[in-house]
Amino acid sequence: MYKHCFVFKWKENRQNHRLYGFLCNPQPTSRPGFQLCVLATHRTKNERETDERELEIAVSLRASPDVIMAIQSIYPDVKGGKEQWVN
Repeated sequence: MYKHCFVFKWKENRQNHRLYGFLCNPQPTSRPGFQLCVLATHRTKNERETDERELEIAVSLRASPDVIMAIQSIYPDVKGGKEQWVN
């Protein structure tokens, strides 16, 4: 269920922080090995266990057509593997 989800943890000023996100490949044709980690939410908490509600948000965002379209606008899958990098 949460195969493509990630949780990054750190502690700052005695407060536990969590970044929840997901992996996707917006360029399966031009860069099949590329993996993008999209950070979706941030929470502070003191419980040790991962909050499954936050993972559910990451799963739903990963499947959202609006999110997919936004990611693809930044990382277009250019046929032939020739990408235009814009900084």
